[in-house]
Amino acid sequence: MKRITIFTVFLVLTAATAAAAPNLNIDTVSTDPQPVKPGDTATLYISVQNNADDKAENLRVTYNGHRLFNLLQPDDEVTTRSLLGSREDLTLKYDVTVPENAPQGTYSLPFTLEASNMQGTVSKQVSVEIKPETPSLDLTDVTVSPSPLRPGQQAQVSLSLANQGNRAVENIDVSMDTTKTGLLPVGETNTKSVDQILAGESTTTAFQVTSRPGSETALYEIPFTVSYDDTSGESVEKTVETGIRIEAEPRFITTVRDTDLTTTSREAEVSVSVINRGLAKMKLAQAQLLEDDSYVLEDTDSYYLGDIESDDFDVISFNAQAQNNTLNIPVQLTYRTAFNEERTVTRTATYTLPEGQTSSNITLYVIIAALLAGGIWWYRRRS
Repeated sequence: MKRITIFTVFLVLTAATAAAAPNLNIDTVSTDPQPVKPGDTATLYISVQNNADDKAENLRVTYNGHRLFNLLQPDDEVTTRSLLGSREDLTLKYDVTVPENAPQGTYSLPFTLEASNMQGTVSKQVSVEIKPETPSLDLTDVTVSPSPLRPGQQAQVSLSLANQGNRAVENIDVSMDTTKTGLLPVGETNTKSVDQILAGESTTTAFQVTSRPGSETALYEIPFTVSYDDTSGESVEKTVETGIRIEAEPRFITTVRDTDLTTTSREAEVSVSVINRGLAKMKLAQAQLLEDDSYVLEDTDSYYLGDIESDDFDVISFNAQAQNNTLNIPVQLTYRTAFNEERTVTRTATYTLPEGQTSSNITLYVIIAALLAGGIWWYRRRS
């Protein structure tokens, strides 16, 4: 009977002790960076929880180590706390290094939890993900030489490719799509290949192109497709659009179209043609007559012409006094291109005054006319 009583008391005491023991657990709160990448120095935030109604006394948390997550501070391997209350959490911080060649995956880090008021130890694992950074091969610069490109002109399009990730990329193909543009590849395909670009490095590749002779002045969008593989075997393809400018320039010339000025009649109206011999339109054109010693302007010196299409012209007319037998008329033309860029160009129209009729010439003409009239009268009388 006594044995039964003693055994019963032992069971009750054991149950009471078990009921009073803390209930410890551990889990990952977060990582910085998230996710952890190969080559990182990362910080792991780990939560230790007491899920029981009783406190945990003399808590001891031990990180048992992992081949891919090495502590920066070895002393952090063991953390102790005198007390962790009921339903309380404790966040621990571990600074670790991750090897450059760490494979992608989710890894379990082992921990051991102990308290003086619980029997034995608790082994737990927390999960941490290693995920390589997606490789970033970017088209950082596009240059065209010469620029702007003229219709029918050959040029070189150079592209700078920069590996801004932390892993090498390889098997790089760069394709230029010119089907909807004014460009054609010259002497080669529209795809360039590069074997490898290391992390943090860049390279340049170039295409030889020519613009179509009939290309209109415009900014042409050209898609470049870049495809590559990273060292983990992941394939990436992306398309980047850039603009290439093809511009035909207006060509401005002036000529004297009409005037009654002569060497004897030095004051008259002068008409000057403003001609666009180029392949592009001149927009919002304004003409300014500049001063010259060869003439004196008797009218306004400014004229608004508006748009002058390719192979078209406009006329400005004004009254002037010629100061010598050769007229030099400087015309300053200000206009805008198809890209709304302002241009100012000056051209000079030159005109040599023809000889005019003098008083001696008029007398000679009168004598000749009189002789002709007399001759006709004498001939008719004889008849």
